[in-house]
Amino acid sequence: MDAGLTLVSFFRRYFSPLFLDDARPRTFEAYEEMLRHWRRITGDPELPFGAAVLAAFKVELHKTHAAATVNKHLRAVNAILAKCGPAGSGNRDALGLIGETTWTRPLREDRRRPRAVGDDLVSRIYTAATFARWPHSPSFTLKGNCVGAGKGSAGNFAAAWWRALICVAITTGFRRGALLSLRWSDIDLVARTIAVPAWIDKCHEGRVKPLHAAAVRHMLAIRGPGGLVFAFDGCLLTLGRQWHAIQDAADIPAVEHIKLHDLKRFAGTRYAAISSPWVVQQMLDHSSIETSRFYVNATEACRVAVDAFPLPNCFKEA
Repeated sequence: MDAGLTLVSFFRRYFSPLFLDDARPRTFEAYEEMLRHWRRITGDPELPFGAAVLAAFKVELHKTHAAATVNKHLRAVNAILAKCGPAGSGNRDALGLIGETTWTRPLREDRRRPRAVGDDLVSRIYTAATFARWPHSPSFTLKGNCVGAGKGSAGNFAAAWWRALICVAITTGFRRGALLSLRWSDIDLVARTIAVPAWIDKCHEGRVKPLHAAAVRHMLAIRGPGGLVFAFDGCLLTLGRQWHAIQDAADIPAVEHIKLHDLKRFAGTRYAAISSPWVVQQMLDHSSIETSRFYVNATEACRVAVDAFPLPNCFKEA
């Protein structure tokens, strides 16, 4: 084994170039975030180290982070250590630089009920998009009048941009990363379809999705000279702050703010109410229906089903 090899140095020297060569930027960010916590808490001891080091890392991290976040970082640590250790039936490409690897069990997570996102909340956010100031308008004039009053101003463009993003999100079930990666070249405006490239899909699967007519109208209203549908002239931090600023303008208490990802849950709930589980799975880009069920508000879906329940004729007279 290399003298003085640590978790961080193994990641830099071997793990990142050999096992993350085709990973997305967000994957690297997640690993770098974990490594910062690792150095701060453990001091990055030399490999191999005992289970006590991992246990201390887990306990200290849990003092300031939720169980889900702690488990995300623990998965990253376990993945790195597995490639440093000996090869096995499920880990044939491990490098075997240490004879035995340490592993830690994840924390127990209480799965919360999916956040309820109803019509009123979406409508309030859509209306409050008028207060948005990002992104800034490119050098072109707004088309049509379906998403905002006036033409050409930065504020009006930002409102139109966010309203288009909301409309596309709730009708397609796209994740934030996929939305920001959509290109006009992938869209067939006549057929109202979008060919989703495999590289922007979480499951690495290319697929074709139908587009709602309202989504097409909203996208055309912000179409500019660039190739991206939702070009954003800022960082993801700015995007997140603007999203919460819009909800502040809608008088939504901070504790009730929703994430952009919650719009995906709204889509899943709606498609579950009007169609089959298979449609929910396909529209939300899930590899299994089991995953899709966590994106459906069961209470709302059951209410729609109960209200539409076909009673026998004898009950209809009562």
